[in-house]
Amino acid sequence: MSPITRDLVEFVSPQDVEARPLSLPAPFGAVSGRPLAGDAEAGDGAVLVDLPAGWRGGGDSAGSVPFAFELIVLDGELAADGADLGRHGYVGVPEGAHSPRLAAGDQPVRVWVDLIADVTEPLVVPASEDGWTSEGGLVPGPPSGLTRKPIRGAFGVPCGFFIRIPAGWHEERVEWHDCAEAALCLDGDLWNVRANGGAGGTMRRGSYFWRPKHVLHSPMGSDTGCELYISVDGDLVNHYLHADGQPPAGAGD
Repeated sequence: MSPITRDLVEFVSPQDVEARPLSLPAPFGAVSGRPLAGDAEAGDGAVLVDLPAGWRGGGDSAGSVPFAFELIVLDGELAADGADLGRHGYVGVPEGAHSPRLAAGDQPVRVWVDLIADVTEPLVVPASEDGWTSEGGLVPGPPSGLTRKPIRGAFGVPCGFFIRIPAGWHEERVEWHDCAEAALCLDGDLWNVRANGGAGGTMRRGSYFWRPKHVLHSPMGSDTGCELYISVDGDLVNHYLHADGQPPAGAGD
């Protein structure tokens, strides 16, 4: 598994990235998309992809994928091996495995795709209300009221999970982690005082960030509530500036 070496992206909104033709690894191929972080065409990066109506990809006959990837449906209808994923449905495929047979419906489909080596087992998770919990996860835990749905991996190792933040939630403490952290905003809003070089800003649907380890972030909060997909490349521990001090030298290395 290769280390993730992407530069800091905090944060990017889809309307600020021009769609362009991309040549992505299988099962996607030639598509239109908006690069968000890293280099998806080279097999290590996140991108919003617009699939045309009737698009097809993957399946056993297409062979194995050269790079691991995960996918979340943002808009439209996408089926995996004939089963409708639904909005926020998830697919994960490890390197060298066969992608499920993916098929767009009779309308265009927008998906978020991250080509990331941390995907180590095949997963197809249709959208549902099953699996949400307020137990476990972040250490030390955040303020109460957040709920999480584990998807890929397990807390304590590289993993991915959905998280819901209620309206009015806020975190005033400045924090940092010993792992890289990425987040895709699926719905709602999440504001962050330190985002974009200290100018601040509000993530909305389709916005994305990727932070190397040891990057200071927050204060943050949500006015209307939001749902995010978060991935980390190691044990996610919340270190707080007022309690633990500055991160180790070489922040972001």
